[in-house]
This record gives sequence, C-alpha cells and structure tokens, in this order.
Amino acid sequence: MSFATGEGCYAWAEIYERLLNTGGKEQLGLRPFVGPLEVRFAPGRGRGLFATANVRRGQLLLCAGAVVVGDNASLPSELGVLLSRNASLRDVVLALSRGLPCSEKELLFSHSLEDLACPNAWATKHMGSPSPVDAVIVAEVLRFNQFALSSVSCVEAQVQVNSDLVRSGLWLLPSFLNHSCRPNVQRVLLHDWLVIRAARDLCAGEELVDCYTEALQPLHRRRAALQRSYRFQCSCERCCLEMVALDSAKVKDVFRRSDEVGASTQDASGHAQEAVLQAAEDLVIQGLAQCLDSGFEVGATLLEGEGSLKTRLRALLLGSFGPIFRSQAVSLQANGPPSPNNASFRKASAVWARFAEIVGTVLPCSEVKAATSSSLFCMTLMLHKMDFLRTCRPVFVECLQAFHDAYGGGVEVWLVWHRKMFPAEILDAARDVLTQQGLTDDGQPPQQTDVVRLERMD
Repeated sequence: MSFATGEGCYAWAEIYERLLNTGGKEQLGLRPFVGPLEVRFAPGRGRGLFATANVRRGQLLLCAGAVVVGDNASLPSELGVLLSRNASLRDVVLALSRGLPCSEKELLFSHSLEDLACPNAWATKHMGSPSPVDAVIVAEVLRFNQFALSSVSCVEAQVQVNSDLVRSGLWLLPSFLNHSCRPNVQRVLLHDWLVIRAARDLCAGEELVDCYTEALQPLHRRRAALQRSYRFQCSCERCCLEMVALDSAKVKDVFRRSDEVGASTQDASGHAQEAVLQAAEDLVIQGLAQCLDSGFEVGATLLEGEGSLKTRLRALLLGSFGPIFRSQAVSLQANGPPSPNNASFRKASAVWARFAEIVGTVLPCSEVKAATSSSLFCMTLMLHKMDFLRTCRPVFVECLQAFHDAYGGGVEVWLVWHRKMFPAEILDAARDVLTQQGLTDDGQPPQQTDVVRLERMD
C-alpha cells in the first residue's frame, strides 16, 4: 500500500467497525499519512501547518500516530520515562510549544513530516540508558499540546462520541495546528491515531487552524476558556465579528433566560424556550445589521461560501447560542410521542434543522455536524411516517455527505454508524440513493477524484 504524499488508502468501514466494537480504547494498527502540508512560522502565532496545494473540503490531510496515550493522571510520568531513554525524541517533544514565544524558536526541520507523523516508528529504535528529564517542562508540554481522547458508546441506537475527560494523548505534527474559533480542519481521534481532514476548501499557502475550545459557545466563554488553558486571547475573524455585532451583556441575558426556562417545570408547550430562541435570532439580526451598516470590514475567509453573506454570518453568530438550540431540540423531542400530529415534535424537527445549519457553518465536516445530521434525518423520517423516497431523500443525502466529510468511506461507513439506528429498508436504500444522486461509493460525484480511496489495508 502506498502512503506517499497525496495518496492515503484506508479501509474506513473496517476501521470504524473495530473502533465501535472496542469503544475507542484499543490500538487499531494504522499507518501514517501526510498530505500536502508543510510546517512554517505563522506571524505572531509561532509554528503552524500550511497547505501546499489546493484542498477540497473533506479531503484527508493527515493520519498521525501518538507519542503516548493514557490516563491523564499517569500520562506525565509515562511520557517522562519514554523521553528519559530516547534523546532524539526528547529533543523534539521538549521543543514543542509551552505557551510562550520563546518555546517555538525552531521549526524542527531535523525530522521529516513523515517522521513527525509516526514518532514511534523511529523513536523506539534509539532507546538508551535513562537520563533525567525535567518533570515541570514535561507537564507544560502536555498542557499545551495534548488532545483528549474520544469516548465511544454504542449502548444507544445512535452512537455517542464525546471527549474523554480522563484520557488524552500527545501527537507531534498535529500539535503544530494553531487556533481559530472558526476552524478550517476537523479531527477524529482513533485511540492512538489522529485523523485530520479539511473542513472547508483551502488554497495553497493557507494555514490550517483547529479550535482549541468548544466552538458552539459565546465569545466571553470561549475567551475565558482559552485564557485559562492556553494563556492567550483569540482575535480570529469570527471573534472580531462577534465582538462588534453582539452585546456581551445581552448575550448573557439570553443564556440567563434559557437557564431559568430549563429549570422551570411550567413550559410543557415549549413556548417560553421558543421565545428565548427568537430572542437570540433577533439579537443576531439586529446586531449584524448595525455592524454592517457601521462599515465593519468582514474578514476575507468569512466572505467565502455558498448562499448569501448575511445568511451565513447570521448562522455563524448564532453558533454562540448553539447550546440553547440543541437543548431546546432535545427537550421538545422528548415531549410526547414521535408523531406528525404532535406539535412539540414538529417544533423539535424545525429546531434540529436550524441547529444543523448553525453547526454546518461553524463546524463543517465535523463529528458534531455528522451526529446532528443523523438526528435530523431520524426526526424527518418519523415526522413523515417513514416516507423515505418522497420526502426524506434530501435530508438523507445531506446526512450521508456529512458522514463522508467527517469520516470518509462513503455509504459503507454510514452503514457502520447507523446499523442499530434505522430499520433494514432504510439501510438497504442507502446504495440506491447514492446511485440515483450520481455519487460514487466515496460520496463524491464520479467526475471528481478523492484522495480517500476505498481500498483494503495491507
């Protein structure tokens, strides 16, 4: 199997089948892949990862193996022991960012990107006698570079993927990703392997940016979390827009009202929470209009995308109220039987649709977008009495594309994730829909070539 730059071949359906069977807690034995990437300095941001060619959304960019994974409590000591016996690995790891500019003076060009994507392939060959390692520096490196592992649960019909609060890992090349509250890449954790895909179309020379905190939160919460954990204040294009368009006090008031409604038992109809959602919509519409009328210069990357600019900017700003939209959708969905005659259920479907639009703007090609698309498809099926062919096809195609963008593998991966969620006739219809929509097995129109080729692993 070739893992040369520009070609990554993985049997994604098999990989995710094993992931779900093990709950994401066992090694999968993958191999590294490095797409069209380079490491160089980003002005004012230290080292960064940059695209060296034009990249399509959903395209595989990186599959990297970890230096170490494990429980948070024991990870510093495990890493310290590993570094104490390997001088070459120690030099690289201790040169990672520690939250200060002085810790990012070098580009680490002594190692190729392929080496940095799979450090254990070479580090274990150069083990020597133990040498003392500063435990404080090791802890600092982990603080600013570790990724929480994924916790995967298949107990419910819909697979649940969440950040593991007690386990994490350290990766070399992915640690060079800088932050933005509007990321252009998305990551998937496969235990000790980390997969990076493009979340948007990227141009050659464009920096790849990840989100270090919960993106579906308001500006004041995101900035507080980043300052607490990483010692910096974000000034990305989304933050700049939100700072001008949304009054922080009014945003906090909307959340306060939502909390009060959530704590009340007097809103069985959902009218009170519906008023809260409308207040968020109105605040965004008014704030955005005033912002644009004032001559605010919208960031260049915010100008790109489908649909009208105002519609996209509204959805982006509504990302700050994401938790409210999701909680309302879940609450309404649980209020009564799943029937088209149930007014709450119809409202829940509408809120899920709005939330999916918001997530697709803030976190396209993400696991969150994929999960939201599944929930929306399920709601649509029940709302239209399982009338898949006539009324649910567009929502299904969107769901299928969302899963391919996040995980690769086309319909086969979608089937792995939804085996327990939908009846056999829906699962059987998936391939028929692909054919009728003119899509190939990898979820792309046949005239396009995807770097994610559905071949079996060696």
